[in-house]
Amino acid sequence: MLATTSIGTSTVRSADFVQSIGVNVHMGYWDTPYTNPSQVVQNLTYLGVNNVRDSVPFDYSLASYEPLLAAGNKFDFFIPRVNGTVDIGASGAMLKQIQAAHPGSIRAIEGPNEINLFPVSYLGSTSLESGAALQQAIYNAINADPALSNIPVYNLTLGAVGADAYVPLGNLSGAADAGNAHVYFPSGSTPSERLAQELPWIFDNTPGLPQVITETGYHSLGVDEVTQAKYQLDLLMDTTKAGIQQTFLYELVDQFPDPTNSDYEQHFGMFRNDNSPKPVATAIHNLTTILADKSSNAQNFATGTLNYTIAGLPSTGNSLLMQKSDGTFDISVWNEPRLWNVATQSAMAVAPTSVTVDFGASYQSVKLYDPLLGVGAVQTLSNVRQVTLSLTDHPLIIEIAPNPTTPTPTPTPTP
Repeated sequence: MLATTSIGTSTVRSADFVQSIGVNVHMGYWDTPYTNPSQVVQNLTYLGVNNVRDSVPFDYSLASYEPLLAAGNKFDFFIPRVNGTVDIGASGAMLKQIQAAHPGSIRAIEGPNEINLFPVSYLGSTSLESGAALQQAIYNAINADPALSNIPVYNLTLGAVGADAYVPLGNLSGAADAGNAHVYFPSGSTPSERLAQELPWIFDNTPGLPQVITETGYHSLGVDEVTQAKYQLDLLMDTTKAGIQQTFLYELVDQFPDPTNSDYEQHFGMFRNDNSPKPVATAIHNLTTILADKSSNAQNFATGTLNYTIAGLPSTGNSLLMQKSDGTFDISVWNEPRLWNVATQSAMAVAPTSVTVDFGASYQSVKLYDPLLGVGAVQTLSNVRQVTLSLTDHPLIIEIAPNPTTPTPTPTPTP
């Protein structure tokens, strides 16, 4: 079924969208590509992403993090567990050391990771209720330390659970500055399908707080590499549209070779084990390049509005309006049908849909970009009010340059 029209009303800064993208890394994992920090920096630079998530370093692993910190990457550090326990004091001391050496490098501090799968003992118990008390203790300790108190604290996380699993945690809105979730996609489901199921309840224990997702993504064993790229692009659009402030994709690089293709954990990377980019890495590189806004006010200018309409948008379609600081609008339009046949383990072809986007007025320069194909415009139009897209199964970007102001001519003096 086709929707008659879709109207864009709210605007996201293009730079805010790019900065909402994060990537999980494992700088303390030996015998993996993460033991080459300079290559990790190169991979992140290629993606156009400078937000990373990892555990708080230990003294012996700090050197692996230094090149990323020196390159200006911002960390979300989650509190690690050692032998089933958490040392809040030791983690706090390390965070203060990093903050002193690299001011502003810590974007957030996060409670323990997936405590239902990796239990943490606190107050003599590994129950979720004790985990909630641990989150409160971490929050209190961070806020009591003048060196760390201005850094947001993200909630702890659970993994691979349903709505009922969160009930024992109770209300943690006083123990965090943002709700936190991990969302994955079994059986080839689309990002929008899974998010529609989980978002209504996954942040219930942090009501009223901003929301972040610190682990999410597709592995290229459950779907093929091209489908992984399409779904990850859809995912970033979906989470932004849903108001999620940070989305950390899991993960940067495949940790170990898997010649028999039998271990899905080794296929989440956006880069293969040899650091060659998968299509998803190239697509994100293209997307962040297209949307890049390097102006000094890229993240604090007042956004405008564009009353555009879309005719012919499928029921699985959507759009997102973004703007750069020079006034340029970027409209992302995407269709999100199921792309993967689980039974046959193969990609599903999607027939193109003709979609017409009307901007409400004529503009002198309109360009169309396809992040799967490259960073250059695939079509350039002049003096148009609308553009017709052949929409298939991933986002396209329409860039609308602001019309230059025509100067008022100076009248010729009367002799």
